[in-house]
Amino acid sequence: DVNVALGQPVTQSTNGFGFDGSLAVDGIRTGNSISHTDSGDMTPFMEVDLGEAILIDHINVATRDNCCTPGNPERDYNVLVEIRDANDAVLYSSPILNPWDGTGAGATDLGNGFVFELDLTGEPNGAVPGQKVRVSKTETWTGSEWLHVAELEVLTGLQNIPRLGLTVNRTTGEISLANRFDTG
Repeated sequence: DVNVALGQPVTQSTNGFGFDGSLAVDGIRTGNSISHTDSGDMTPFMEVDLGEAILIDHINVATRDNCCTPGNPERDYNVLVEIRDANDAVLYSSPILNPWDGTGAGATDLGNGFVFELDLTGEPNGAVPGQKVRVSKTETWTGSEWLHVAELEVLTGLQNIPRLGLTVNRTTGEISLANRFDTG
């Protein structure tokens, strides 16, 4: 699979402590290469824009490995991952992810930090088409409102194929492919 989020533009609700959203799509999962929202942001999120609709078959969200992760569960809880179209319509929502309380669907413990692994190959068409992937918290805890992401990986099996113009009929769920190949 190819990580189509790598180096793409990121929007974050706030930037905290010198860590902007671009650090979550730089290919580095360790150390202080993280996105981090600011204090007082009670609806924290970060979102990568893939530039156009892509068939997404896996999403990995790596948590910070050097601070503030399970068993110190102040930040990585009530995490929601959404796939959106260009107009911000939600096309897919993950289950709420809470690795530290035993309800972390798809969370793999790396020793220091976790990776939420979302396998979308069981969805209709074996993937979910979308242009944006948003990571947010559904509610905050009295100890911390911060969201930090070490790395957001958005994976597609469409390697070695030029970017595709995909459209989705939200009524029928039908995917249309506009066989568009860039030559330059």
